[in-house]
Amino acid sequence: MALAQEIMKSPAHHALETLHAFRPNLATGAARELLTIDADWRLQPPPTVDTPVWQPDSPYLVVEGSLTTHANVLVRTGRHDQGALVVLGDLRCRNLMVSWGFDLVVTGSLIVEEVVITAPADSRFMVGGDLRARLLASGTSTWVTLAHPGHQQVQHTSGYVMAPPDKPSRPPTQAPLTELLVDEVIDREEWDAMDEEERADEDINDILSVDKKAAHQHLAAGRSILR
Repeated sequence: MALAQEIMKSPAHHALETLHAFRPNLATGAARELLTIDADWRLQPPPTVDTPVWQPDSPYLVVEGSLTTHANVLVRTGRHDQGALVVLGDLRCRNLMVSWGFDLVVTGSLIVEEVVITAPADSRFMVGGDLRARLLASGTSTWVTLAHPGHQQVQHTSGYVMAPPDKPSRPPTQAPLTELLVDEVIDREEWDAMDEEERADEDINDILSVDKKAAHQHLAAGRSILR
């Protein structure tokens, strides 16, 4: 009871409850669940970003308003094993990657110039509005969840996307990663282990995946992973 009262008094929780009362959707609901985590939730206005890479400086952060930047956004801090970023508005950036053990909820639209990469298992990634990007690399264990499945406006998708009522959808044609991404961030291990006979029955685009560690290194250096 004391914890619940403390959470209700927090500025982050108050800002979220105000938005949820005015404009509720699945993303604001997911954010409310996240804010029940016993953590030091910090509320801040959208930051002004003048660097090629931006990441939260607090493990549990709520941005009150839309976050717009031309930087690569990494949902991590570099100092913590887990955390969450909640954006009470739209998120616009160059590239976006949600790191291991971190959650991302965008109550508005997610507009990414180049690539969106999800994290491995045990992470939540929810978008309340449109999702736009050139490439969505959505993992097989953690998927981007859209509040409105018809709002996906992605040119290429690799993996699955989750849509209500919790049904994963897989595009009929997987993204041609060898045409889109630099070689260093493509995981070819499974494909290279197959012999010619095995490859004859497979589409390479169904086998290849994004090497998340390598992609993370590129994006953290402020680089693009597109060709």
